[in-house]
Amino acid sequence: LTREEVALNAAIGSMKLWRRRVPCRHPKDKRNTDLLRAEFPKRTEISETEKRGITMSQLRRVYRFACQHSRRWGHEKASNMKTLDLYDLCHWLIKPATRDFDCSLVELMADGQQKPDWFVSHWWGELIV
Repeated sequence: LTREEVALNAAIGSMKLWRRRVPCRHPKDKRNTDLLRAEFPKRTEISETEKRGITMSQLRRVYRFACQHSRRWGHEKASNMKTLDLYDLCHWLIKPATRDFDCSLVELMADGQQKPDWFVSHWWGELIV
């Protein structure tokens, strides 16, 4: 085999593994961070924290991402949408997505300031479903 054929076979093999949803061992795993970078690129900076309200469509976007990718998260509880809570979501999605930019999750999705109409308190142990 030529060098190009070997490289092509290796790339095809890794794509097959990717399609099988190989679990990530850690939130900083390159596969996890690459997915997060693609879905949540840095969009804006909102210096006033009180103007970082999250919209329902943004919450749905986070939920859809978790539904599509949580099976890859290498932790039994986090990989099941019926048991995934906000602690898991923070560990596998929010912190890795925001770490390099040192920003909030809203800043990765918003086009500008988003003044909230409501304040909703939560407990991190709540299930996301």
